[in-house]
Amino acid sequence: PEPVRVHGRRPRPSWVLVALVGALGFVSGVVLAIGAGTGTGKDAKTITVTRAPALVKTTSGTPPTVITKVSVPDFSNVRLDVAKSQIGAQGWHVKTKGGGLLGVIVDSNWTVVAQDPKPGTLLQRGGTITVDVVK
Repeated sequence: PEPVRVHGRRPRPSWVLVALVGALGFVSGVVLAIGAGTGTGKDAKTITVTRAPALVKTTSGTPPTVITKVSVPDFSNVRLDVAKSQIGAQGWHVKTKGGGLLGVIVDSNWTVVAQDPKPGTLLQRGGTITVDVVK
């Protein structure tokens, strides 16, 4: 059947039809692009790259483990926030003793009065320094 003409003009296609035609065009373009890129003509080359592992000189047995120890400074009469910062910078952990009934809430309000291990002790990274604090 012939479409009904309004005022002598042909009716416009619906948006669904336009979208369908656009999608079909896109899919056919993708299929053509994939087909063109998978040719196996004489110009096609396969390159395989292999890399040998780096050679490492070792002595017999397992390689030695290096443990570095650093002398613990004296944190007596230092504010807790400053002591924690310096301890953390060396890679050590801090444990706080004291702090009253509620514990330490604001570090800058507390002062270190004692510590374990004692100043001058050699301690490796990851070790813990316990500090006693008072207000």
